[in-house]
Amino acid sequence: MRELTIGLLQIPSSNFLDDSVDVLNRFSKKIRNANIVILPEYAMIDPTELTSHELLNVAESLDNPGIWLKTLFRVAKEKNICLIGTLFTKGKKKARNTVVLINDRGEIISHYNKTHLFDAFGFKESDKFESGDSLFKPTRLCNAKIGLAVCFELRFPEIFRYEALEGSDIIVVPAAWYRGPLKEAMLEFLARSRAHENTLFLALSALSGERFTGGSMIVDPLGYVTLNVGPQPNYMETTIDLDRILEVRKYLPLLKLRRKELYYK
Repeated sequence: MRELTIGLLQIPSSNFLDDSVDVLNRFSKKIRNANIVILPEYAMIDPTELTSHELLNVAESLDNPGIWLKTLFRVAKEKNICLIGTLFTKGKKKARNTVVLINDRGEIISHYNKTHLFDAFGFKESDKFESGDSLFKPTRLCNAKIGLAVCFELRFPEIFRYEALEGSDIIVVPAAWYRGPLKEAMLEFLARSRAHENTLFLALSALSGERFTGGSMIVDPLGYVTLNVGPQPNYMETTIDLDRILEVRKYLPLLKLRRKELYYK
């Protein structure tokens, strides 16, 4: 068995950076046995009512960490965990929506800038952020090969197929899923679909709060939800067996059965 304990840190959103740091410090005390802990998208600050200029001012640099990134480093080291954190980083003209993979020594080993921005349902994320220009290359962290996608990108199966073919064991999805009619149901069926069609684990950490659904979850390679945190702020851990991927792919060899010659790959 290749066991891995994953923690989902479902924290509420905040309009102020100092408040977000306090929330992260408070909830991180709940971490017990996790190997990897995942934060939601927008954990640093809620950008909903902020302008692109305000977001660029609060954004940090990976090369010159500010208070938020330093807090992520400290939590990883103190709890002896790998941490998949989220923040806003400085781009050319706007902030970028960034995910960082941090090892248990508090070092960034890889990062990803969200490429598909949420310009839908009346929201225009591209007014606030600039997009990344390349998909994430799956990276080994705490003995698992990690893929990444962010929130709205659940609706782009090409991202998940690419990362599955690159050997991901788990695709991690930090999310800030806005509330609305049937939005909780959308979040679950998209997460389950992406896991099932690629026969891998999906770990989704979702923001909670007045505007956001929560609903962080772990989905197994058959698309079964094995953990759902619910709507309220919370921290939960669960242990998965990465050998489950090989077991499922023996009787459901979807990746092998693809007819690549029939469609764009």
